[in-house]
Amino acid sequence: MITIMEKEIFSQPAALINTYDTNLILAEKLAGLIKKQNISQIIVAARGSSNNASLYFKYLCEISVGIPVNFIYPSIITQYKGKLKMKDACVFGVSQSGKALDVQTILKEAQAQGAVTVAITNDLTSPMALETQYHFYLDVEEEKALAATKTYTAEMLVLQMIVNALMDENTHLPAKMPPISEYIKKVLDSKPRISEIADKYVDCDEMIILGRGLNLSSANEIALKLQETCYINARSYAISDFHHGPFAIVNDKTRILILAMNDAVYDDAVAMIEKLKPSGADITVFTDNEQLIKDCDGLLLPSVEEVYTPYLCATAGQLMSCILSQKRGINPDCPRGLNKVTITK
Repeated sequence: MITIMEKEIFSQPAALINTYDTNLILAEKLAGLIKKQNISQIIVAARGSSNNASLYFKYLCEISVGIPVNFIYPSIITQYKGKLKMKDACVFGVSQSGKALDVQTILKEAQAQGAVTVAITNDLTSPMALETQYHFYLDVEEEKALAATKTYTAEMLVLQMIVNALMDENTHLPAKMPPISEYIKKVLDSKPRISEIADKYVDCDEMIILGRGLNLSSANEIALKLQETCYINARSYAISDFHHGPFAIVNDKTRILILAMNDAVYDDAVAMIEKLKPSGADITVFTDNEQLIKDCDGLLLPSVEEVYTPYLCATAGQLMSCILSQKRGINPDCPRGLNKVTITK
C-alpha cells in the first residue's frame, strides 16, 4: 500500500520548485530590509519539525552571514511572563499550519515592540500569515499526512533562500532554483536500498541518531520521524556531545545511525565510528563517501555541496521511517495520540 506520507515524500521535488518560485522576490526584499536596518540578531520561535528546519537556518546563517540566530522558548513569555527585548531584532515564527498559539504570542509581542516580524507557513489564511509583516508561503499544497515531510524541506528551502539573499551583495537570488529537486530524486531512487536498511530495525525499540553541524537538524528530524511513525524511542545527539555522558549508554545491543557526509565535520563522524566499533554496537551510516560505505553498512547518497546535504539526509530518513512503520504494522498516516495541528501555550 502506498501511504499518503510516501506520496508526499515523493512529491517534494516538484513541490520545492513551487516554494522557490513563490518566495523568490520576498526573500530578496526581506534580505534587503535586514541589511538596510543593519539588523544584528534574528530570533526564531518554532516547534517540532519547524524547529529542526530552523536549526539548519541557525547554522547556515551564522556560518555564511555572521548574524546570530537565537531560539526563544515560548513559555518564557506565555507562562513566565518574561519581558524579552526584541525591538531591534528580526523575529521569525515557523509553523506549517500557522496556528501555533505560542508562536503567535511571540510574534505579537515582537510586533508590539517594533521588531520586524516574519511568518513561514503553508496556509495563506492562518493567523500567523495575516498578523506578520512578512509571510513566506510554502506553497506545497495541503500536507495530509500527519508527519511533516514536504513542509519540512520547504521550510528549509525558504530559510536557505533568505540566507543566500543576505550573502549576495545586491540581495539577488538566481531566477531558477538550484538542483535540489534533482538531488532529492536520486535519494528517492534509492528506495530499494532504504527498504533493506529498514529491515534491520523491524524489531528495534531504541535507536540513536548522530549528526553534527548542518546535519544536526537532520539527525533531530530523523529521530522525530522514527518516534512518531514507528514508535521507536529514537534520540538524536550532536556527535560532539555524544562523546561525553551519553556514550556510556552504548553496548552491543545499541542501534546507531550516523550522518557522515563529506563536510566540515566529516572527520568527527569517522572518529565516532572508530570509537564505537569496539562496543559491538550496530552502526549504520548515511554518507556520500564511497570509501566509508565500503567499510560500514549504510546508504550511499549523492555527492553534493555541503549546504544541500541536509535535504538528502532528511529525505532518506523520511522514507526509511515511512517504510519501516509499515514493516512494523503501523499506518504512518495515523500515528496514535497525535494530531496534525498541536496547540501549545
